[in-house]
Amino acid sequence: MPYQVAVIGAGPSGSVAAYILAEKGYKTVLLDRKKFPRKKTCAGGLTYKVEGLLKYIGIEISELPIERVFERVKVMGYGREIEVEMDPWVISTTNRSSFDKSLADIAVSSGAHFIDGISITEVRRREGAFEIIAGSRIEAEKLVIAEGAIPFVSRKLGIRDFWPKNEVIFALEAERKGDFKDIEFRMDAVDMGYGWVFPRNGSASVGVGGLSHPAVIKRRFQEMFGSDGISAGIIPIAGNRKLEAEGAFLVGDIAGLADPMTGEGIYYGMRSAVEVARALTEGKSYEYLMKPVIEDLSLRRKVASIVLPRMKKFFLIMVDKEEIAERFTWASAGKIQFKDFIKWVMFKFPSLIPSLLKAFL
Repeated sequence: MPYQVAVIGAGPSGSVAAYILAEKGYKTVLLDRKKFPRKKTCAGGLTYKVEGLLKYIGIEISELPIERVFERVKVMGYGREIEVEMDPWVISTTNRSSFDKSLADIAVSSGAHFIDGISITEVRRREGAFEIIAGSRIEAEKLVIAEGAIPFVSRKLGIRDFWPKNEVIFALEAERKGDFKDIEFRMDAVDMGYGWVFPRNGSASVGVGGLSHPAVIKRRFQEMFGSDGISAGIIPIAGNRKLEAEGAFLVGDIAGLADPMTGEGIYYGMRSAVEVARALTEGKSYEYLMKPVIEDLSLRRKVASIVLPRMKKFFLIMVDKEEIAERFTWASAGKIQFKDFIKWVMFKFPSLIPSLLKAFL
């Protein structure tokens, strides 16, 4: 008997989709080519809005392996720095290996069948359903593709191709042992990106990422953090393309759902999982349900087109006008809507309107 839904990829978006569908009584299989727990290149930062989304689907963030919670972030560079606080918290940090394993376990406890450590070698449409070859033959009526940033299944089905260079953030990340105190964003790391330090218990994720050339990012990473234990990844930031096709649905990184300014993808991946589950269980259009998310990310991309080439200027404005830094942090963490942040900036600082209008027109 075929599964009603096969979910390919057991990162946060895949596991959340499998969890919700299984909770709703759908016969669901969750597949991942890696054996869990597995290493994942990621800073492991969760913004405040993740907590509300998890609560909405019945998961308390306290159930997950959160290591540190921060009410304050430190933004520094070019000999200047600013600290921004937000109540109750801005960012929490986790080890993605443990975090992803916990979400997969929650999906299994809700009734999803988890098959890990086996690669998919073929996927094809057959008689209105899908046939998946992953060690054995698996049939599913619907397909949720959460395969990460690199298209394999989505490319085989003709939905997604490789990403153009200007539609991905390139990032290098490593773990460094030590007692790190603060969340740090280092705005002078590269011209069109930033460096970070995200403390965990007894260690920190350190990294550099952005739209700058990978060779530049590598050189700056080595200058800032050394050459040991580096892993690389890409973060697609072009989530305005097709998200579904003939019973197949894209969620998470393969849908291009990441903030082009901060690189945050975990929230948007899990949000897309919530909406695809609604689409499948309520008979609604997935792309329609995702419209608010796509509009929000589209606005962020327009602002990023102004800010990223002028990162130094943007940072120095934030240092001089602390209200902008504070509200930008609120908008990034989900305390306020990003569109409301832009409206506030235009009202409070009308001298910035010409630059904003140039990007929007």
